[in-house]
Amino acid sequence: METGREGKVGRKIERETGRKIAGEAEGKTERKMEEKTKEKTEEIIRKIQAGLFELQDTEYRDFHARLMPTVDKEKVIGVRTPVLRKYAGELSGQPEAQEFLKTLPHTYYEENNLHGFLLEKIKDYDTCMGEMKKFLPYIDNWATCDGVALKVFGRHKEELIKEIPGWLESGQTYVIRFGVNMLMRFFLDEDF
Repeated sequence: METGREGKVGRKIERETGRKIAGEAEGKTERKMEEKTKEKTEEIIRKIQAGLFELQDTEYRDFHARLMPTVDKEKVIGVRTPVLRKYAGELSGQPEAQEFLKTLPHTYYEENNLHGFLLEKIKDYDTCMGEMKKFLPYIDNWATCDGVALKVFGRHKEELIKEIPGWLESGQTYVIRFGVNMLMRFFLDEDF
């Protein structure tokens, strides 16, 4: 026969065991959700890559790849910049674009350019700066580095100038180049 104290202890153990089992179930549910999210992200990336290949110009790819000796030709799809900017405009603001921006590193040169062109669409300085800081280490060529024109930075020169020394001292070729580009783009006017 169960005494009052033993009954309380037994019920407490059942509650704790039940919680533990529920906790294990929650962990499995979280893993399934993470797997589904990963699959969804991979599907979005495949869809964007397919869209880029639909815009491919192989003659342009062959020409442009020769201009970028640091990029393997197989990583260049061959999408002309105006066409890629238009694609970025169509993709901007879509949930797929947000997911794409979270996915680094990218496989193709044009994906990196698309990433930069999507960042150009961000109107909030702090958000744009945060996203650019995440992206900078993955820039591996002069064309991507020089092609990103973040207009929102021009409206926040006081904040921007504080970031540039860190880029210049980074020791990373294209991060340094980006810092120099920002100086040339925004500080060679009356701010010089």
